[in-house]
Formats: sequence, structure tokens, C-alpha cells
Amino acid sequence: MAINATQPLVRPALLAALDIAEAEARSTSIAVEAVLAEARSRLTENVVAAAAACMRLSAAQLKKGVFDKRSYQLKRQQSLGLIGELDVLPAVEAALGAELELDLAGRSLRLQEELLSNLVGERLVLECANSVASSGTWVDVPTLVSAAHLDCHAPGGLLALAPRVRVAELQLEAARKGIESAQAAQFPTIDLTLGANKVSESGSSTFPFPRSSSGGVVGVSVRVPLFASGALSAKVSEAVAQQDRARGELQQQRAKIESELHVACNQLVGSQLRHQSLRSKEWVGTQQIQGRSRQRALGAADLSAQLDAEERGLAVREELISNWTTYWQAVSRIDAALGRSHATVLEPPTLTIGLRELAARDEGRSSHAVRNTGLRLDIGD
Repeated sequence: MAINATQPLVRPALLAALDIAEAEARSTSIAVEAVLAEARSRLTENVVAAAAACMRLSAAQLKKGVFDKRSYQLKRQQSLGLIGELDVLPAVEAALGAELELDLAGRSLRLQEELLSNLVGERLVLECANSVASSGTWVDVPTLVSAAHLDCHAPGGLLALAPRVRVAELQLEAARKGIESAQAAQFPTIDLTLGANKVSESGSSTFPFPRSSSGGVVGVSVRVPLFASGALSAKVSEAVAQQDRARGELQQQRAKIESELHVACNQLVGSQLRHQSLRSKEWVGTQQIQGRSRQRALGAADLSAQLDAEERGLAVREELISNWTTYWQAVSRIDAALGRSHATVLEPPTLTIGLRELAARDEGRSSHAVRNTGLRLDIGD
């Protein structure tokens, strides 16, 4: 009976293959993270679009109420002979335009319902709250934890966090190991061989008793490739070409992510600055509406002046909705680029969306006059 065991001592190609497998495993793991980040980003964009549609519907309802009241006021003046028909037509046309805008806003909301339902696999119905409220909420745009994170060119900044860049880096590392593996095939391999033999013999006429003998063998085997230079050279050339492709892919991903982050970061900061400015304009508009309402109660202003102030307030609100949408679109793009690393850059994107209502009006409230929109977004891991 013989037992033999071989222990590899020097296997350069095997070591390089293990390194390649490790790099590819890490690359696959990060690639899954990148796919999940893209999916979460698409969900964020769809939810933000749905919330914006709901807010625009509320704004369109308010706008229709204001324009209906103006049209009604001018028609009354026409019936009293104070103005002519040509003076009424612009207001009637504006009221019809507001009604069309309201219809389009409703259709947009239904479309977002369909898109979200298809995305999550369940039938969703987005409801805008119908309760009239004079103290609607508008949560401020979240602030950045650290403005330093916005420097996409800084070492260790946003670019280094992007999963697609990290995947490309690991692919380049695997390509380099591939060159080492191809080159290692021309090196000799050394194995240590251990053996044990045991021989048993039965008795004979000269020695009637059975006997056995055993022995051990230790050996070192060296294998050297002699006539494989052509094949080895081809493998090395192929591995070098693969490394060049991986280096090009890394540079391409770096440039692409850098461009995406640069645009998104600028949008993020710009929307924050615009938000503060718009909030100031909104506050001034609210004060003007309240002032016109008090003056009208005292007989110092007419309904037309109050409606003018309310129209200006609605215009500011539409800018706020548009700016809010821009902000969260930028957040979504950064999330898609950085994957799970976005938590180191931004506060968790959880907020309550609402509309700051125009000052309560004391008369002539239309059935479409005021709606408060509430929708909570919980976007995160």
C-alpha cells in the first residue's frame, strides 16, 4: 500500500488567479450596489414627480378660484354698464385657461399614479387632502452637512465614492493581475511530494512468520515550460490589451460621474439659494394679500387689488414648486451616482411636502379655491 501527497510550494499562476477572483467578487458586489442605487434613484424621481404633480394640482385649483372671481367681478361691472364687453374678455379667457391648466394638472397626477403603480407593482391612488387650512406647511429645503463634500475634484471627495468608478477600478486591478497570471505561466512551478509505503509478506518455507516493511519518500518536483513561448506571449499581449480597455473604462466612468456630480451639485446649491429668495418673496406676497384684505374690509381697496396680490402669490408658489422639484432631482442624481455613500453627503431625504396657503379669504370662495396638499416622502435604505 502506498500513500502520496503533493503540496504546491511555488505556483505563481495560481496566486494571480486567486487575486483576480477576489477582485472580480468585490467588483460584482459593488456593481449590485450601483444597480440598487439606480433603482432607488428612479423611485425617488417618480415620487418627486408625483408630489410635484399633486402640488401643481393644488396650485391650479387656487389659480382657477382667483380667475373665476375676477371674471365674476368684471361681468358684474359689465351688467351695471361700468365697462364694455371687450374689457371682460381677457378675464374670461384667463379663467378658461386656468380651467384647462387644472384639467392638465389632474391628468398629470393620474399619469404619475400609473407610473408609480407600474414601478412598485401595486395600484396606487395619490390623494390630495381636501381640508381647507390657513396654515399649510412647507418644509425648508434640507441643508448640506458639509459644503466641502461638494468639491468633486478633491481627493477622497464625491468621485471616489461612486460605485461605478469603484467597479472600474477593481476591473483595472483584475486586468493587472491578469497580466501577472499570463506572465507567471512561463515561470517554473515547484511542488513538494510526500509518500509512505508499507509492504506486507506472508510466511515462506525459509521464514514461516509473516512480516511487513514500511518507508517514507520526500521529493521536490520542478516543472519548467520549454516550448510554450509563443502561446505565453499571446496570452500576455491579450492581458495587456484587457488592461488598456479597463483603464479606458475607468477614465470614461470618472469623466461621466464627474460631469453628473458637477451638474447635480450646482443644481443643489442653486436651488437652495433660490429657495431662500423665493421664501422671502412668498412672505412679502402673503403680507400684501393680508394687507389688501384688511384695506378692503375698511373700504380702502377693492376686490381687484386683492386679486392682483393673490395672482402674484400664485406665481411665486409655482416657482417654489419648480425649484423644489429641481432640488430633489439633483438629490436623486447624486444618490444614483454615489449609491449608499450619499448618506455621508446629504441629510436623509425625508421630508413632508405641503403648500403654504394664501391668506384666508372672507368671501366668494370657489369650490376649487383652496386645497392643501400633503405627501410624505421616505426615500432611503
